[in-house]
Amino acid sequence: MKDVIPIICGSSTQIPHMKDVLFTELTPITNSRVARPKPDLFDGVRPQDIDKALHDDDIMYPLIIPTRRKDGPVAPNFFLEVKPQRGGADVMKRQAGYVGAYGARVMHSLQSYCGESVYSGNANAFSCAYHAGTGTLLLYAHHVMVPGSPAIPMAPGDRPTYHMTLIDSWAITGNVHNFRRGAAAFRNIRDLAQQHRCRLVEAANARAREVIASLMLAVGPHMQDDTVSNPDAADHAKELSGSSPQTARGDVSSHSNRARLADVIGQDETDKLLCDLVQEVTSTTKVAMPSMPTPGH
Repeated sequence: MKDVIPIICGSSTQIPHMKDVLFTELTPITNSRVARPKPDLFDGVRPQDIDKALHDDDIMYPLIIPTRRKDGPVAPNFFLEVKPQRGGADVMKRQAGYVGAYGARVMHSLQSYCGESVYSGNANAFSCAYHAGTGTLLLYAHHVMVPGSPAIPMAPGDRPTYHMTLIDSWAITGNVHNFRRGAAAFRNIRDLAQQHRCRLVEAANARAREVIASLMLAVGPHMQDDTVSNPDAADHAKELSGSSPQTARGDVSSHSNRARLADVIGQDETDKLLCDLVQEVTSTTKVAMPSMPTPGH
């Protein structure tokens, strides 16, 4: 069945992807007894494209990082499931819905980073299922919604719901016309998933940089005075301000910044100077961990 994947995908794609990798790092979407997802293929972004603050965030990490492999794509939102001739079509559909729900949660977490949870009803994750027994290719879209009316805020204890929508299906082994239509749709949806993924990753990275910029703006003058009398503070201040874009991006985590600021200007001064600001920032830099239902229609 592995020979089928490159035929459907084509050979010209440069999208970061990986095959047959167990998602060991993502928090289970229902409970710890549920099997981990292992899609036949998934797409994501390169690990270096994710701001270090997101990677180091204790809450964001298990929502967007699927594997410990250093070369493994992160923030996945496109998946392919393939079944052999004797494979169950119902099992294939459930697997596609399962991994698709993980992808929808990844995109929702990025979209909601440093802000309120966003339930737009738009699909930013997609899955594809191919059954060799029937030669059928199916494409699905996945999105997350707040239970009840969108106008009513989600109450404590409520769970978001995950939805799976069939886009279309094609019998791609019947004739060359159907194959071309199905393969073209597959590749177009794959490109669309990449656009959504890159857009949300870039937006989350930008919000992470805004957090550290706000902290630096608040403590800049005090830090400058302190570095004159404290030689060690100069090094800490340089780390916080960032001598390069990558240095600044690498220290956005609210937990690490609080500790670094305390080293520079003292714990008492940190608490007094940054109390209100840190409370405001840390209250918006975390995405609430949802308790997820079993994905499905």
